[in-house]
Amino acid sequence: MDIYRVIESTLSKVNGVIHVVGEDKRLTRELKSELEQIMSDMHMMNALIRSHYEGAGSSGQVALEEAWILQLQNLAYDIEDFIDLMGTKPKPVFIRRVVGMAVKLDSRDEQTDKIRTFKKRVEALHKWKQQIPPSTAPGLNNGNSDNNNSNNIGGDDHNSSSSVEPVGMEEPMGDVRELLVHAESQTEQLIRVISIVGRRGLGKTTLADQVYRDHQKDSQGREFDFRAWVPPPPSGNSNSSPSASARDLLKGILMQVKDDNKVAEEDAADLRPILKSYLENKRYMIVIDDIRKAEVWLDMKSAFPKGETSSVIITTTDVQSVATACSSGGYVYKLRGLNSEDSKKLFRRNVLETEHDCRCPDLERYSDEILTNCGGLPLAIISVARFLKLQGKNNLERQCKQLACHGMLGKHLTAPGNHEAFKKLQSVLVESYEGLPSYAYECDLKTCLLSMSMFPRDSDINRKSLARRWIAEGLVPNSEQNDLTALAVFHTLIDGSIIEPSPAKDQQVPSLKPWMKRCRVHGVMLEFLINKSISKNFASPRTKGNFLSAQTSRCSIRWLSLDSTGSKNVSSEDLRSVRSLNMVGCKRPLDLGKCKHLRLLDLDKCTGVNLQVLKSICKLVLIKYLNLRGTDVSVLPQEMEKLCHLEMLDVRDAKMDPVIKLPLEVILLPRLAYLFGKFELPDHIKDEAAEKIGRQMHTLAGFVISNSTINGGPAMAADSGGPASSNQRWATTIKRKVIGASSRKDKILLLSGGTGSTNNSNDSICITTAAGAAGADNTSKSHGFQYILHHMKQLKKVKIWWRSRNEGEAPSEQLTEALVSFLQERFSLSDGLESLSLHFENQCMDFLDKLKLKERSSITLESIKLHGKLSKLPGFITEAAALPSLQEVHLSLTGLCSKDLLVLKRLSYLKYLKIVEDSKEFGDDSLDVGNDDFRSLKGLFVQAKKLPQVNITREAMKYLTTLQLICDDVQGFCASNIANFKNLDQVVLKSSLQDAKKDEWKAKTKDHSNRPRLEFLLANEKHGVE
Repeated sequence: MDIYRVIESTLSKVNGVIHVVGEDKRLTRELKSELEQIMSDMHMMNALIRSHYEGAGSSGQVALEEAWILQLQNLAYDIEDFIDLMGTKPKPVFIRRVVGMAVKLDSRDEQTDKIRTFKKRVEALHKWKQQIPPSTAPGLNNGNSDNNNSNNIGGDDHNSSSSVEPVGMEEPMGDVRELLVHAESQTEQLIRVISIVGRRGLGKTTLADQVYRDHQKDSQGREFDFRAWVPPPPSGNSNSSPSASARDLLKGILMQVKDDNKVAEEDAADLRPILKSYLENKRYMIVIDDIRKAEVWLDMKSAFPKGETSSVIITTTDVQSVATACSSGGYVYKLRGLNSEDSKKLFRRNVLETEHDCRCPDLERYSDEILTNCGGLPLAIISVARFLKLQGKNNLERQCKQLACHGMLGKHLTAPGNHEAFKKLQSVLVESYEGLPSYAYECDLKTCLLSMSMFPRDSDINRKSLARRWIAEGLVPNSEQNDLTALAVFHTLIDGSIIEPSPAKDQQVPSLKPWMKRCRVHGVMLEFLINKSISKNFASPRTKGNFLSAQTSRCSIRWLSLDSTGSKNVSSEDLRSVRSLNMVGCKRPLDLGKCKHLRLLDLDKCTGVNLQVLKSICKLVLIKYLNLRGTDVSVLPQEMEKLCHLEMLDVRDAKMDPVIKLPLEVILLPRLAYLFGKFELPDHIKDEAAEKIGRQMHTLAGFVISNSTINGGPAMAADSGGPASSNQRWATTIKRKVIGASSRKDKILLLSGGTGSTNNSNDSICITTAAGAAGADNTSKSHGFQYILHHMKQLKKVKIWWRSRNEGEAPSEQLTEALVSFLQERFSLSDGLESLSLHFENQCMDFLDKLKLKERSSITLESIKLHGKLSKLPGFITEAAALPSLQEVHLSLTGLCSKDLLVLKRLSYLKYLKIVEDSKEFGDDSLDVGNDDFRSLKGLFVQAKKLPQVNITREAMKYLTTLQLICDDVQGFCASNIANFKNLDQVVLKSSLQDAKKDEWKAKTKDHSNRPRLEFLLANEKHGVE
C-alpha cells in the first residue's frame, strides 16, 4: 500500500502550502479554497484506497464511511460558524456600503465567495458519497462481546471464570453469601432476589459464578431441588425486544429445570405458568446473568412463585435501575473496583511467568502508572498484563512506557486492528458506548458522553456545570426544558454505570446528593472516550504540549482540551476553528483573539488572566459559557457588553480579591442566565437601562450587601478599582485639557457641547454638559440592590453575603427591611424564587421572622440555606409544613440547640437536611424521632462537636439514603439504628473517630441488608453553606 503512504505524504505537504497561503495576504482566497478542496478530495480518495486493500465490507468500508461523515461534519461546522459570525456584524449604512464598493472592500463579495465555496464542497461530498458502496458489515460499532466465548479472559463469562483465579473477590463473595443467608431467613411471601450491579468488566459474572459453585445447599444444609444458570443472549440478540429476551431467558431456565433441551412454547406468556408449576413449593437457586432492561425482568417475574422456601435468585446487571427493579423486596449489591494492592496482585499474576522473571524491573518501573490508567477494572488489568506478557524483552520497556502515558491505553481500545489481548475489553467498552440511545431526549447521548473526555483524570464534574456546558455547546437542545433534558442525560449515564458518583472522601464538602452533585469518568472509560473523541474529530486533548493521539482526519480542530503543560506549542492554526476550549491550571494563557468561533471557554484555575486577556475574550462575540473560576481575575471590563450571546459567567474563588465589582454592562447582557461569583452590584443605573437588567437571569449566586447598598453606595470613583463609565471618561478628558489650557478663556472654549462660567475668587469653572442641559433623566442614579433584583423577573436562585464596612458593624434596620421586602415580593409570585441562600457570618438573622407566607399554594421555594445567628427558626420555615415545594434546608452556625431544630421534623416533604454547629451545647439534648417524622428525608448531614442523643423508632426515616455525621463524638447516634433505614446507600463519618467506634460502624454497615458504603472523611474545618 505504498500509494497510501504517498498520498499521506502529499496531504501533509498540501497542508503546509495552505498554511503559507494563509500568511500571505497577496495570494487570493480562491487559491487557498482550491487547495483545501484538493486536500479534502485526496483524503477521501485515500480512504477509498484503504477500503479497497482491506476488502469491501470490512472495517475499511466502515473507515471510508466515517471519513465521509467527518468531512460532512466539518463542512457543517464551517457553515454554522460563518452564519453565526454574520449575525454578529452590524448591517452597514448606505454611505459606508457605497464607499466600500468603490474601493472594492464590500464585505458582501467575501460572503458570496464563501457561500460559493460551501456549495462546491457540498457538491464534492455528494459526488463522493455516490461512489461509496453500501456497507454490509457490522464493523466495530456493532461489535458486541460474545458472552459465550470460551476464550473470555476475565470479564463477565460463566464458562471461563474458573480459568482465571479471581483476585480481590474474597470480601464481595463473603458479602453475597451473607446476603443469601439473610434472604433465606426471611419469612415474608416474597421473591428473594440479590442483584449484583456495577460497570462492565468488574467481574460481576465471576462473583456470581463463584457463589453459584460454592452454594450447592441452602443455609440449613438442604440441597436445592433445582439450580440453573442462565447466560445472557448471544451477541446478535442483545438488542432484541424485552419480550423476546424474557422468552429466551425463561426457556433457558425451563430447559435446565426439566432437564430437557426442547421447549415447544415460543411465547413468554405461555412459558411463565409452566415454569411456575415446576418451581412451586421447591427450593431453587437461579442465576440470571446480564439483564439489560427492567422490562425483561417484569416480563419474567410472575414465573417465580412467592413462598416461604429458602429459594433465591441472583441477577447481574450494569444498570442500576434494572438492579432496583429486580431486587424489589430483595437486595442490591454494588460491586466496586479493585484497590491498589489487589490490582498489583492481579497484574503480576497475569504478566509474570515466575516471581523471578527477568522482565520484572521494567514492569515495576511503570506498573503504578499503568494500573492508574486501568482504574481498578479487573478486565483492563488482565488485558494489559497479557498484552505485555507477549512482548519480547527488547520491546517490553517501550510498550510499558507507552501504556503508562495518559491516553495510550485508549489507542489500543479504539484501533480497528488492535491486539488480541484487548479484544474483550474493547468489546465491553464499545457495548457501553454504542448501547446508549442516539437521540433520546432529543439529543445524542453518545456525543454528550464524548464531551466528558475534555476533563482531566479524577476530575469531580459538577452536574449542573456539565449541563450548562452541554447547552452552550449545542449538545442539548436550547429550549425551556433544556435543564430537565440535561438532567435526564446525566442520570442515564449514571444509571448505566458509565460514569460514577464522586467518592465523598475526595470532596472538600461532601454532598447530600452525591449521585446528583458530582461525578467522575472512571479510568478505562476515559481512556476509551479520549481516543474515540479523537477518531471522530470531536476533541483534541493535549498534554505536555503534545496531542495524546495523532489526528486521524484532515478536519479542523473544534474541541481542544489542555492540561497545565498542554498550552505549549499550540499554534494559531490549532485555534482557528475551535468551538470549545478547556484549559485547567494553565500558567500561560493563549492568544485567544484567534478563537473567533469559540462558544465555550473554561479557564479553571488558570493564572495570568489579567485585564488584557479579559479584553481579548470580549472580542469572542459567539461565546456562551465563560468559566473564570479560581483564576487571578480582579476586574471585569466594560467591554463585556460585546458578549451578547453569553449565558453563563463563573468568577467564583477569585485569587486576587474574592469580591469583584460587577459592571452594569454585565447584568445588561441580553442572554445571561447564570452568574456565579462574589460580586458588588453596580450602584448607578440609568433609568432607560433598568428594563434591560437581567432579562434572562435565572441564577445570581451571588452578591454582597452592606448598609451602604440600601440606597446605593458612593459614586464610582477612579480609585474604586472598578471600570469607569463613559461619562467619567469624558469628564476626565475634559479635566486634563482644561488644566493644560493657558487661560480661563481658553479653558472655557475647550468645553465643547457645554457652557461654562468662572468664579474669580477661586478660579473655578462651572460646567454644564449638553447631556446635562437636556435634562436629568439621562444621568445615572444611585439605586440599592433591591432595585436591580426587582427587574430580574426570571430570577429563581439567589445567594447573598453580608459584608461589614467597619469592624463590629451590624446590618441596619433599613437594610434588613429592604431584604425582607424583596423576599416577600418574590415569595408571593407564582413563579418566584426556588432557592435562597443567605450568608450573614455571625450576625443575627432574626429579621427573617418578619417574612409571612400569604398564599401557600403559590410558594415555589425548594431550597433555603442560612448561615448566621438565630434565636429561633424563622416562621416562614416552620409554617411550611404543608408546602410540598420546600425540599432542602441548610442551617450553619445558627447557635440553635438541637431541640430548637427538631421542629423541622414537621416538614413532611423535606428531602435533604444539613446542620452545621460548633457550640458544645448542641449535643446536650435528647431527641425523639417517630414514625411520622421526616417522612420524606433522603439525606441527613450533621457537623458538630458532639451529637445529641437520638432515639429513632423502627419505621422512622425509612427513605433515608445517605447519612453523614461529621462529628468528633457520635455516641448519641446508635450505629444499630441504620438497620431501620432499608434504602441506606452511604454512611460518612469523621476519620478522627476512635478505632473501636469505626469498627462498630463497619460491622453494622456490613450487617445491613443494602450494604451501604462507609467512608471516613478528613473533615473540612471551614464551616458554611455550600
